[in-house]
Amino acid sequence: MDRAGVKRKARFSIFNRNETGNILPELHRHVAPAGRPFRGGALALIFGIVTLVAAIAALLKIFHVTLTMNNFRLSVKTEDNYRTSISLPKSCEKLSKQLLDKWAKNNTVMITFTDHQMFKLFGSTWLHNLEKAGITYWVVAVADNKTADLVLKSGAHHCFMAEDMEVDDLSAEFKWGSSTWKLHTWQKVLTVRHVHHMGYHVVQSDMDVVWFRDPLMYFNQKYTLPDYMVSLDPITTRNPLGDDGPEVGITVSHYMNTGVYFLRNTSGGSALIDKWYEIRKSKQAQGFHDQDGLYKYLTVDQREEIDGKNRISKVVDGKVKLAQLPATQFQNGYSHCINKVHKVHNLMPYETHFVWVDGNNNGKMHRMREGGYFYDPPSYYTQGGAGPHVVVSTGGSQGGSQGGEKGASFTALRPDAEAQWDGLDGFLSVDLTPIETPSGFNEWRNITNDTEKMVSHHLVSLEAQLTEVVHAFALAWTLNRTLILPKIQCWCIQNWFENPLCRLPGELHTQFPFPCPADYIFQMNKLYSFEVRGRRVPIREYSFLENKRTAPAIKENPLLLRVSSGEKQEAVYDKQAHVLLLPPEPSDATVVSAFEPFSKPFVRVHVEAPLMTKVIQYFKEPQLQTEFDQVISQLSVKWCCRPESVAKAHGLPIDHQLVMKSKMKSNTV
Repeated sequence: MDRAGVKRKARFSIFNRNETGNILPELHRHVAPAGRPFRGGALALIFGIVTLVAAIAALLKIFHVTLTMNNFRLSVKTEDNYRTSISLPKSCEKLSKQLLDKWAKNNTVMITFTDHQMFKLFGSTWLHNLEKAGITYWVVAVADNKTADLVLKSGAHHCFMAEDMEVDDLSAEFKWGSSTWKLHTWQKVLTVRHVHHMGYHVVQSDMDVVWFRDPLMYFNQKYTLPDYMVSLDPITTRNPLGDDGPEVGITVSHYMNTGVYFLRNTSGGSALIDKWYEIRKSKQAQGFHDQDGLYKYLTVDQREEIDGKNRISKVVDGKVKLAQLPATQFQNGYSHCINKVHKVHNLMPYETHFVWVDGNNNGKMHRMREGGYFYDPPSYYTQGGAGPHVVVSTGGSQGGSQGGEKGASFTALRPDAEAQWDGLDGFLSVDLTPIETPSGFNEWRNITNDTEKMVSHHLVSLEAQLTEVVHAFALAWTLNRTLILPKIQCWCIQNWFENPLCRLPGELHTQFPFPCPADYIFQMNKLYSFEVRGRRVPIREYSFLENKRTAPAIKENPLLLRVSSGEKQEAVYDKQAHVLLLPPEPSDATVVSAFEPFSKPFVRVHVEAPLMTKVIQYFKEPQLQTEFDQVISQLSVKWCCRPESVAKAHGLPIDHQLVMKSKMKSNTV
């Protein structure tokens, strides 16, 4: 089907859309065409007024509108409990104690520093989850006026202009490890120091952090001894089962993560932040960002004095009492999503910082979506099409580590005129053929032999599932549908260093199989830009149908697509069973033909296991099949890594390029 045909077909939908694909209210039926006034005099006028009143009443029912006069803002609270605000101030104000006093709670503020690029990516999600957690004492430090405008338009009126800006180029790409990125991290230190010097306790939070509950009582009432409490990169804990205190076995050698920390307003807190500020230039000259700079200072330039009983380490010439936040409650993308150490200890996490995630920012956003944490616009949950993502130019590399984001730009729903019709004919979901887990798999403990058995089972099973995923992409592309990624099972983690027993070294909490995060399998930038002959396949996360925001019409009563076992050469629709039966060995043309009699697309089409490789068996045009195979073959990542000892013992490489290959028949007609 040509693109014009796709556009024409996309206009027929379960929703009434305008030319940009947005859902329109039914009110347009009562609006006269331009230049043609209503006839009927008073009756028409009364009808129009009644219609307008009804429309306003309907909107007030959907949006709970409250006008707060004391601070001159209009607050609109939607059904999903996300609050936006329209503030009268045209820019964020200069930092002052008077300003912070308006938002502080128990003399504490939660600070995040951001530029416009990071706020576009994660700002709405950060704010949405703060509100759900009941955290009200947050403040956004903005890098410049452009960021301030964006923040205020989003409704985030708790903001101030960051002072003493040392970031070299606010328009530069925000790429991990770049010089600009490193200066961004050091700017956080300057910002926290300014706020701390005004007399506040500070919770520092990066913007790619999802907060689940308020940590104020933890910091200010329960554990009050430490001056500085910092989260960790490690993904497990030494704490006894159910112990929610700071980490046992404290030492600064445990690698910290300064994406989340608490700095108490004490002399010790001042000593820490002042020293961190003091060393910034020398550590920058050595190529360190803020986290590495502090770590190197504490582990190389200093000697610690450990107080094991109180779980603190005295640092900075003994002036600072440092504690490390427990991995059970202050988490990262691994400890929260993979080994789920909080569930092992039966503790509720305070937050998850989405590091330990592959695929750059697209990977982070998608991992958040899988957990139901990312704040997408309402249309993401009601209609097909591309969701917000980072668009990466062809110059951006995507190797085994999924590369950088050269030329990256954030893209909102419907990124361009051509792509706005892609995936709008509804959704496609599929079930994958179940694969059994070998008996005793989770208890295997022999590093040399069991690791290889586990890796082998994982790779074979994963590629079997990916074969079905290839057919799912082919079907979604053919039907111009948005693909809801299936729940692919993993029997091994994905990492950049060794995985003994398919886990991180020393970690045995991870249980198999678990749902693979998309960034374990796919090159995320390519996944979000999958395109063949100018037509894209938009995607949704595997948990999309479990999300409470997803429209019931998408979740309920999908059309089941099956294949006849007989010789009938025409598609048959069973309305009562809601099943469309395809003839044997269907091609893409067969599938398109089977859907043509229906004037309105089905909301969701579903393929049950084990039929995925049977519902589309080849492309009628051989060249199209070749082009499709070329694109899909570049979508997967390189799995890593066998321990070197295991690789040598079995004569195998440490890594393996995942293969995505279909079972499609070759068509030579």
